[in-house]
Amino acid sequence: MTILQLYLVRHKSPAANITLSRIAESPRIKKRFKIKCKSPGHQRLGLLAIRCSAAFLAYYGIAAVPSPVRWPQDKGRVEASIKYVKNNFLKGLKSREYDTLVKELQRWNEEIASQRVHGTTRKVPRQVFDQIEKHVLGPLPAERYQICEITSRKVSQLGHVQFHHNYYSVPWKLAGKSLRLESNGNVLRIFQDQTLVCIHELQLLLGQYITRQEHQPAGKRIRADEHYLAQITCIGPSALSWIKAVRVQAPFHWMNMARGLINLKKQYSLLAIDKSCQRALDVGLLRYNKIRLILEKDLWDKPLPGSTLPDKELGGFGHDLSFYDRITQTKKHGRT
Repeated sequence: MTILQLYLVRHKSPAANITLSRIAESPRIKKRFKIKCKSPGHQRLGLLAIRCSAAFLAYYGIAAVPSPVRWPQDKGRVEASIKYVKNNFLKGLKSREYDTLVKELQRWNEEIASQRVHGTTRKVPRQVFDQIEKHVLGPLPAERYQICEITSRKVSQLGHVQFHHNYYSVPWKLAGKSLRLESNGNVLRIFQDQTLVCIHELQLLLGQYITRQEHQPAGKRIRADEHYLAQITCIGPSALSWIKAVRVQAPFHWMNMARGLINLKKQYSLLAIDKSCQRALDVGLLRYNKIRLILEKDLWDKPLPGSTLPDKELGGFGHDLSFYDRITQTKKHGRT
């Protein structure tokens, strides 16, 4: 295949199928060859190019015959075909529009390139195709080969890689590592060397963080409601009733208070926490800091006063407002 034909395949041109339909299946010929690279980075790039090329050829059932190292005779034959296309077809172009280029390539391939006498075989390519190659061709796949966009990204400290202005999560242990990203326009595949790390569906909106809970550390994962309710049930029935009331009042923040209530088990007994929750329910306190205040002042095992507990923020200046009403009424009666 020429460089121009590979360009048409890359851009999903109809001429690509015409080109591929004329490639006959050949025996699988295996030859050992080496990649001569100056640095490890160039070597990795060469191996990646070979892997992508092999996947493309295997999809269409084409066997590649690599040129051996230090054997310029085979390489010259390949470059001669490219030189023929450049000197014959490309020099005769009058338009640079892509649609016009596809039509001109089809016409040139049918009327000129396929009808000429080949300089090496001394045969007409069209006659060879009709008599020999056409009968051994295999059917084309139902769908075109998906050309992937390949790039590399370094994982951020938050465990995400940036791709097309969006951020996709990877396992948190890979923070700081360089990974390879491959995208076909619909999904994003993330690799570490040759190992597939994860697959994400590409997002259309920009600036999005796509995070999977299994990629987060155990302490940072968002758990289901049942997880917190089950742990609080082990504390006692009053604690469960208290957290359910908090869940109704603060549906967006109740999990934080549930985690705080569960962590109180490290300092206080289950009985003390459960009775503190019951005392908070009796006086209508549905905040976590009130539960902690009750435990710190050992109020959970003391009799309940007639009034509610004073707020900690008042600094001891909280009083029953009915006291001021009684003073006012007494002064009024005294004047009368």
